[in-house]
Amino acid sequence: SHLNGPADGPLIMLGDAALHQNEQSWDYKKTLESMRYLSDQFQSFFPTTSVFSVIGNNDLPAHNTVPDIGWYTTVLQIFEPGITRDPRVIVPANFQEIFMYGGYYSAKFDNKFTVIALNTNLFSANVKDLAVQTGYAKSHLEWLNETLVSVENRALIIGHIPPVLSLYSLHHKQAAKTMWRLQYIEQFQKIFLEHHEKIMGTMFGHEHQDTFVVEEVQDVKMGMFMFPALSPIYDGQPSYGVMALHKSEETDMMTIRNIFTFHTWLDYYTAIKKEPQFNTYRSFGEVLNLKELTYDGLKNRTKNIIKESDGFKTFNGLKEKIYQERTVPIMNPHTFYCYTTNTKIAEFIKCIENFGIDGKPYIVNSV
Repeated sequence: SHLNGPADGPLIMLGDAALHQNEQSWDYKKTLESMRYLSDQFQSFFPTTSVFSVIGNNDLPAHNTVPDIGWYTTVLQIFEPGITRDPRVIVPANFQEIFMYGGYYSAKFDNKFTVIALNTNLFSANVKDLAVQTGYAKSHLEWLNETLVSVENRALIIGHIPPVLSLYSLHHKQAAKTMWRLQYIEQFQKIFLEHHEKIMGTMFGHEHQDTFVVEEVQDVKMGMFMFPALSPIYDGQPSYGVMALHKSEETDMMTIRNIFTFHTWLDYYTAIKKEPQFNTYRSFGEVLNLKELTYDGLKNRTKNIIKESDGFKTFNGLKEKIYQERTVPIMNPHTFYCYTTNTKIAEFIKCIENFGIDGKPYIVNSV
């Protein structure tokens, strides 16, 4: 109802459709029921809109495992009707085969851009069976590279777990932890560098934060947007993002013009016994004073977090924008700057030490 009608483009579900459970309460049947329920709700409210979904770590049949083909086949039955609902969506001939093997896929939308949906659980630093993970992760990255080679327009990469440092661990545990294994971060970056001109953007969930990371590697800016969650878990407020795309006049290619975040104060509406209203928002473009969300522009603006003398204006603007206030609002601006510009532990430690912050606790606590 807040969108006031059907979405013009696809909807993107960044994972964790199921309840966040601990090991003792895990029930894979309830997990699949939750995924199916959410899929049915999307179909009910957006009957003509495609929904590109990815698998979150809390959607798995068990914590930190690599599922088998039977489980992926069940999830495919849940995801596929939503993915292909819009007639403008074209999936490759091997769509089902690829998904049943590893839970990832690609789909072309209206001949304007290609959505590449990763199964980031295969790269997670928490997977227990390294031997199994290695084979699946290798195949996944090879597929990603081959898919980008075949993309004729622009690519939008989506996934659940981002290949960055854990913002939660940085603040709550003062620990520097990468959420992907380092080798997979490096291989992903290599693929990104090779195809960066085709990549319109990358979008992830998992951390329940509304922020971004942009790192410069070999003179190429690599950026990732992280989004908050509709669920009020971790004391957050339900939020969602709307991404505005347009065709650049300079390149005649699809680019991200802006990203808006809407949220509601669930506690307030619950207290007054009224239906929650999504009636406030912030925009990346407004906060960062950018007409278009290019990685070059984001990289330049991150410098203002530490260079501005008027009370860290950009940092404070980002704080106001992050509604699920678990971490960023009380982080040191220099620590946050180093987080937004580095995806690896060593570079992050070097960055904070340049600002006089002791990096040793972050290393010790990360073990």
